[in-house]
Amino acid sequence: MYTLSPDRLSYFPTNDQTQGGLSTSSIDYVDGETVLSCELKESEYPWPYCGVSIHVNEDPTIGLNLSKYHTVRLNVDFINLETGSYPRMRFYLRNFNPAYSTVDNEYTHKYNGLEYLPSYEQGAIDIPIGNLQVLTWWLVDNNIPIEHSAPEYGNINKIEFATGSGAGIGHYKMVIKEVSFIGQYVEGEELFLTLLFMWIFLVVVWSGSEIRRGRRVVKQAELRQEHLTFINRSLRAQNFQFAELAHRDALTGAMNRHSIRDWFKAQVENKGPDPLELSIIYMDIDFFKKVNDTYGHKMGDDILREFAMVVMSATRKTDRLVRWGGKSLFFIAQEPRLKKQPLSLKM
Repeated sequence: MYTLSPDRLSYFPTNDQTQGGLSTSSIDYVDGETVLSCELKESEYPWPYCGVSIHVNEDPTIGLNLSKYHTVRLNVDFINLETGSYPRMRFYLRNFNPAYSTVDNEYTHKYNGLEYLPSYEQGAIDIPIGNLQVLTWWLVDNNIPIEHSAPEYGNINKIEFATGSGAGIGHYKMVIKEVSFIGQYVEGEELFLTLLFMWIFLVVVWSGSEIRRGRRVVKQAELRQEHLTFINRSLRAQNFQFAELAHRDALTGAMNRHSIRDWFKAQVENKGPDPLELSIIYMDIDFFKKVNDTYGHKMGDDILREFAMVVMSATRKTDRLVRWGGKSLFFIAQEPRLKKQPLSLKM
């Protein structure tokens, strides 16, 4: 087990001020625990946030190899001091890979993360690291090729916590009591070679009776290996289905219906004397239910995700792609050059 500690690592408060926001945050250390105090403030930045970034090394190219660990244990309390509620929060493992990361652009460091609901003052919770996913909006924004689109844990340079979706304006308190990584899995080949060596040694040293004993040991080891394999499969099968409800759809990376309302409101308020002109294209994937019924919902999710990535890769910065629900998406273009008439296309 590897446990993070402020004595060995550097803890920094984070907030939305780098994106033009007004939120504030600060860190104190109380009885060996890291306490974040933050205030989310309304500003021109539409998604206020705050959090804690734990830096592994002053050199961002040097991180921790967490690829052999299977579980992260989190004991973190998070509370809205004004309402007394316990909102959701986000957890990220940031990976540096020179194939797509640069030192001077922290946004290029891969986001392996999820959103979860901490158990306030209920002790630690264990989360299988395999449940973390690379966030789709990061893949799209950085034009990541498919060979680097999977989660990576070989060079983690930052561990981060942040306010989750639905965190409104107000004062919050986050207390980080424990962050530990549990591992390592026993590799099947290593276990087999070790037991084989033991069996050969017993054959050389002991008599025929010890040979029979050695066979029993090998049999017990095989059963133990089967048990470990079953445990590994069970851990990987668990899925904490956390969604980003703040401003992007968790599956496709497109905006969701909550954020598009705020976007429309901002456009109307900022349009000035000129009329607001938009082109809106409604997109619906035909025969999608048949795909789900025939190939399973995972295939359907993959199709939705890839379709959204293809559309977003061809859009301008001023355009918006919105997942309205299910297989329905809207494409919104500002300063449109289309004729002002309904347009229907089949793809």
